[in-house]
Amino acid sequence: MAMSNNNVKNIYTVVLGSVNSEVQVWDLIEGKLLKTLKNDKGHKDSVNSVKFNLDDTKIISGGQDRQVIIWDVSTGTIEQQKSHTGFVNNAVISGDNKIIVADSTTDA
Repeated sequence: MAMSNNNVKNIYTVVLGSVNSEVQVWDLIEGKLLKTLKNDKGHKDSVNSVKFNLDDTKIISGGQDRQVIIWDVSTGTIEQQKSHTGFVNNAVISGDNKIIVADSTTDA
């Protein structure tokens, strides 16, 4: 779970990963689901990590399916997708959106 960086405008959104392979964006004030990020090319297993980028235009997610995905928040489309060697526990994106770092656990 991660909160957006846009709180100065009194817009409070949070992104959640789920066990059903969805990435969900919620409005905290209204308690409403704003968007579900999921498609045929997206996660195939539990989503363990979700984060907004600095300007809240992208979400990076990582999961049990060994995928790290960068989503465009406005369109819900996948901008980039990378495979990892193990289950992705955490994934982050740099402020300039150029560097992705992820850690994983192997299924030994």
